[in-house]
Amino acid sequence: MFNSRQFYNVNRASVLTPQVRAIWDNMCIGVAVVDADGICEYMNPIQRRADGFTRIPVEGQHITSLYVPHELEVIPTMECLQTGKPLLKKAYWYATSTNFLASTVTDFFPLFDHGRKDGVIAFTIWTGNTAHVSESRRPLKPCNADTPYSYYTFSSIVGRYEALQECIHEARSAATSSSPVMIWGESGTGKELFAQAIHSASSRAGHPFIPVNCAAIPENLLEGILFGTVKGAYTDAPDKPVIFFCRSGNRTDKASDLLRSLAGDAEAWQMEGGATAWDKAGLPVVRSRRSLPMFRQIQIGAGGMVLLGLALSLAWPQWLWLSAFVGAGLVFAGVTGFCGLGLLLARMPWNKK
Repeated sequence: MFNSRQFYNVNRASVLTPQVRAIWDNMCIGVAVVDADGICEYMNPIQRRADGFTRIPVEGQHITSLYVPHELEVIPTMECLQTGKPLLKKAYWYATSTNFLASTVTDFFPLFDHGRKDGVIAFTIWTGNTAHVSESRRPLKPCNADTPYSYYTFSSIVGRYEALQECIHEARSAATSSSPVMIWGESGTGKELFAQAIHSASSRAGHPFIPVNCAAIPENLLEGILFGTVKGAYTDAPDKPVIFFCRSGNRTDKASDLLRSLAGDAEAWQMEGGATAWDKAGLPVVRSRRSLPMFRQIQIGAGGMVLLGLALSLAWPQWLWLSAFVGAGLVFAGVTGFCGLGLLLARMPWNKK
């Protein structure tokens, strides 16, 4: 229960003293303060970096010119300001004027000056966004208000080690498919870098890339985000059932008890007969085009051109240069990791979604 007396004289001046600002400036969670009119008075460095405001003066701007509602009628900061009541553990998506889209859990507290509304202070942790990357580690051009965020690409991955080049090659192949990709590696090995590169090379490159940092999600929210929620589980939690299925339904039948326990209090369903039964019932199915793995396509293409060069050289010896050119290209690709034939094949219609 909110006790307004506790906040009777917790005003902007008290939370923005030089001493308190020094704490906010060095915190690992976002902190922002607006006045009673919704004008931003303070935003700490990590909030600026996460939302793409490092090159934009935010102080003095109305909060609605910096953030736009995403599936909400009003941004929570203004809701807290209007009602004069805190919004705690508010899990929601928000979009910024710099084309950033983020998933957060935020606490909003109203501020009062001797009982009169004086503003709002918000504390934010990010559960997934498009740009929560240290600028010192970002090799690409920083974003600004006029350009969307630039993701990592395969050209951002530098190294000649054979194992790394194999990973890059497999990742390029994965980018041509709409199937889910699991990236495994020790901490600090660049898993998100590969994920962004795959996204950049895929047919989904024009859409937002939304990483979800599970370690940053409170334990009581993680289960609901991954396995569905029931209304009232947390602020604005929707009724979102979870559906378990496999291709034939056999695996979900065998693991039904485990799956029900994972679903917790959320409404859970099991698809009888799996995806095959769904398809046979005439229900809508989105299918991706199947193609050979990129490595095999390169082998077939290179081998075919070598054989073509040899065959044509019987009529005109100069065609041997085609075989030599292909061989030189393969050597160059092995040494540098750049395969022009692979990039060309990736753009072919049969490798598109």
